[in-house]
Amino acid sequence: MELADPVETGVWKFSGRRPASSVSLPVEVPVGAGQTSGALERGTDGIITIAAYGSESPNAKAGSGSDPISPNLPTPGNNAGSGPSASQERATLQRLLNTKARIVGESERCKTKILRGQEPLRCFADVLARYEARLAREAGRGSGVAKAALPIVRQMARDIRRAKSNAQGLEIVRRGIGKVQRIRLVRSQDAVVAKLQQQQRAVLVDTLQAVEINLAKAIAI
Repeated sequence: MELADPVETGVWKFSGRRPASSVSLPVEVPVGAGQTSGALERGTDGIITIAAYGSESPNAKAGSGSDPISPNLPTPGNNAGSGPSASQERATLQRLLNTKARIVGESERCKTKILRGQEPLRCFADVLARYEARLAREAGRGSGVAKAALPIVRQMARDIRRAKSNAQGLEIVRRGIGKVQRIRLVRSQDAVVAKLQQQQRAVLVDTLQAVEINLAKAIAI
């Protein structure tokens, strides 16, 4: 069903699978000064997906009106859909930002350790190993971005320990950054979730780029 509003130029599409036994639920979407009304069907099997086309999703309420229906989420009364929620991805982003601060700080402290005699590649391999452990923790919590980046960082940590020269170690880090930048995110119907996942990937890239810069400085000592 399409609801076209004369005030707004956007078109809202409400689509879903109709089960054998279903009931109609009234929907009222405030648009401008007026309202657009329609109906959704809800049954015992399957969920209804509301796809918003335009700048922002409508604030729609179904059934008793006590629970809002958000885009790409089940209607009230159905089981929750698969995939992370925006709140989960937002919490993941914050933890990745905290991890970035920690890892960047540890990579900066390598300078002092190197001045005391530690090999540059060994110090930065340890930093990447700790980053790997933190990404593994996020992957265990269900972060798709962390799961995708984990094997890349793990391989970086292993390869840099086996590097034959500082220049080779620096190239290993740079190749790893390129791989993280090319991580393909699963396309989400939820624009907020998709944006948060893009931000998570950007944080991972920023973290590794900071490590690269600090490694280059350490090599130049």
